Amino acid sequence: MVYLHRATLEDLIGDALTKEDAGKHAEAFNLDWIAQEGEAAYTRMLGDERHVVTLAEVDGRAVGYLSGAVRDPSTWRTARMAEIFALYVIPEYRSQGIGERLVRSFLRWARDQGAERIVVAAFAANEAALRFYRRVGFAPFEVMLEQPVERQDGAR
Repeated sequence: MVYLHRATLEDLIGDALTKEDAGKHAEAFNLDWIAQEGEAAYTRMLGDERHVVTLAEVDGRAVGYLSGAVRDPSTWRTARMAEIFALYVIPEYRSQGIGERLVRSFLRWARDQGAERIVVAAFAANEAALRFYRRVGFAPFEVMLEQPVERQDGAR
């Protein structure tokens, strides 16, 4: 049985997401960020009522998590926005509905916080994540394009 609850600092398993996702699908990311700065960042996040980190457990084992936040409207985005920062389910527990349960839990939390829109970013090369997010109701809204800048010597 899957048990969802608010995470504590000791629960977090973010390093696996960073290494699997950014390590596979992107360049120019610090794959050691969690080890270097993650504890301080998560401590701030867990202490801020505008943030939520939800942990999924099966038989007492942490198998996934979702972190996100809600932001007040701005002059640019006039709706109160909630954003999923990270969603991760360890590979052997995927395709069992755990990711969907985490997203649905976040959607309820965001609604309770007065959010009007929910956003999430995924690497364009991560086709499985894109399929998942579409399946749970997200649609493409904005696309960010990137290219490396060549140095004067022709190297990147």
